[in-house]
Amino acid sequence: MSRPKVFIVVIVAILAGLVVLLIILSLPSIIVGTINARPETNATSSTNYNFSSFAGTVWKTKIRTAIEDVKHYNGKQNLDLFPPEAFDTNLPQYTPVYGARMVGILPVGTKIRIDHLMKDNGAWGGVRVMGTVMDGTNAQTVLYVDRSFLLPNRFLSAGLSKSTNWGVNPEMLVAP
Repeated sequence: MSRPKVFIVVIVAILAGLVVLLIILSLPSIIVGTINARPETNATSSTNYNFSSFAGTVWKTKIRTAIEDVKHYNGKQNLDLFPPEAFDTNLPQYTPVYGARMVGILPVGTKIRIDHLMKDNGAWGGVRVMGTVMDGTNAQTVLYVDRSFLLPNRFLSAGLSKSTNWGVNPEMLVAP
């Protein structure tokens, strides 16, 4: 093979290698972009989850709660409602939520309306309950309700409960 042909073959091989390297290096952003592109689905009315009769119910907190801004696995920032164990450093069972930023602490007696059941269509694939703060300085704040406020069921706690019913944890929430 003559020198110019060898030179061209070497250049083509190097360029092909660079293209493959660029593709490999861009895979994480492609994958994350795919995860982020899958929106949640409102499953409130789905008969698969038996949630529709629970939607619209209003509950009053029996404990102080916190609204925290949390970055979820899919990169989305959302507001979440958490119990004292997630924010009160004086509690022995204090377990902060990784990466959460405190937005506000809600007093005992704050009303929370259960609004929607949202189905994650990404890698996790679970369901989360959305609610709205009904009174106080954070009135009309829409947020995810931490599962600790709810009774276990097979949708929230696969393997821990066979129940298909929705309800609230009576240690945290009570009917107004």
